[in-house]
Amino acid sequence: MKSIMATRITMMVLTIILSTTTTFSQYDSLRIKSSILNRSVDVFLYQNGDPTENRSITYITDGKKMIQNGVIKRITELTKKNEIPHGFFAFVSTIDQQSSKDFRDEYFFCNSDYVRFFEEELLPQVESSIDNTFTSENRNLLGVSYGGMNAAYFSTQTDSIKNFAMLSPYIGPCGTLSNKILTSNQKDFRLFISSGINDAEEYVNILNEAYSTKTDKIKLYQTSGGHDFDNWIDQIGVALNFLSHKE
Repeated sequence: MKSIMATRITMMVLTIILSTTTTFSQYDSLRIKSSILNRSVDVFLYQNGDPTENRSITYITDGKKMIQNGVIKRITELTKKNEIPHGFFAFVSTIDQQSSKDFRDEYFFCNSDYVRFFEEELLPQVESSIDNTFTSENRNLLGVSYGGMNAAYFSTQTDSIKNFAMLSPYIGPCGTLSNKILTSNQKDFRLFISSGINDAEEYVNILNEAYSTKTDKIKLYQTSGGHDFDNWIDQIGVALNFLSHKE
């Protein structure tokens, strides 16, 4: 286990969000100095309701963008209506705070170092910071577009997470991904795979066929939306309920 340094940070986006929080939510943030990636990674933490009711944590990649596009507002609305389970969320940013460079392509294109970063640095530090530990069955990983491809790759590489949501997954840049799924020893996970209209339908079919030999816990979800954040955030409730064994 590599040593990890984390520093509390204050982010403008969280300051704005905090001003509108309710009793359903708590916020915090971490900056993890990664020796594996050789840079710092910002993580925004969120808690909806009483997580002791359902001890789960959902890691969401493209985290800063998802927050900026309203995902926390949506989660809070669903929590108020008691339409999703309570738990923890870790929004993992791909954007370097100092340079403003987005490293999502480097991270998401079947990068074994990004898997190691999660296993050896991110998961231990995040879960230590919220004073909770989780089993692989209570950890979820959700990604959109190339982040969906990243979630699929993670499912072939790690047993630290057993629940994956792939929203509009574009897997073209990782052309051997279906073969990795077929030859992987990983199996018996929960998979939520979605597409909008004229979106990722082709890739959904490829993934579904590859995964059919690995698990029978697959939910395919079709929306009328497109390849955009509005569509993805509208799906959050359905995805979370499936990942948390509510369906």
